Amino acid sequence: MSARSVTRFWFNGGRYTAAAQTTGDYPGTLGYISDARPTTIAAGSANDVFQNTVGPSLTKPTETRATQFIVIERPSCTLVGAGRNKPIINTTSYNEGPDGVSNDETGFPGLAYPFPAGTELDPSTGLLGGGTPVFVYGQKKLNQPIYILPGQTFENKFIPLTGVSGATVTGGEGTYTPGDSVASFVTYSVYDGPDALIASKLVEMGYPVSMGNVQWYKRTLLAQNNS
Repeated sequence: MSARSVTRFWFNGGRYTAAAQTTGDYPGTLGYISDARPTTIAAGSANDVFQNTVGPSLTKPTETRATQFIVIERPSCTLVGAGRNKPIINTTSYNEGPDGVSNDETGFPGLAYPFPAGTELDPSTGLLGGGTPVFVYGQKKLNQPIYILPGQTFENKFIPLTGVSGATVTGGEGTYTPGDSVASFVTYSVYDGPDALIASKLVEMGYPVSMGNVQWYKRTLLAQNNS
């Protein structure tokens, strides 16, 4: 497959442990977490939605291979905790303020709330997914997509400007205050092989990289070869 769209969904659901019942600091782990509970996140902490000790984590760092070109198109997150998304390419953070400085407040603000009231938690246990989640996902793309060139590493940090409370015991074992659920969505396109070369050429020509423009460039080359 030479071009594909990828969505990373991350939430602050940690693995249940008896030791964490009163603190709300439920640990993350690799892959899918069963019996997950919302975990506490301190205000201003930066949590990589790909690899972290909070929520589900991937097994290796995210990076582009030598034959890939990646375009981040939609970074969004929940409004809970005054959430911000901050993509980081190598050591460059997005976005910047008018003074040219990138800080917590300048990250992309929450644009989506994936768990409408009443569906995200079972109030008796504090478990995520107490009902059927209904995902409301902001479809607006960035005005200026973020390009990740071959060989670069990238992260996407979820940063709450206010603290997020984890699920805690309130009346004996098995009775929980549910806590706050937060989530981050990152949608990006991966161009591989010949499509990655075309994506780089489009940047040189001053055209935005999109699947439509990659196909247009291919048709242009075919037309030139057949003329």
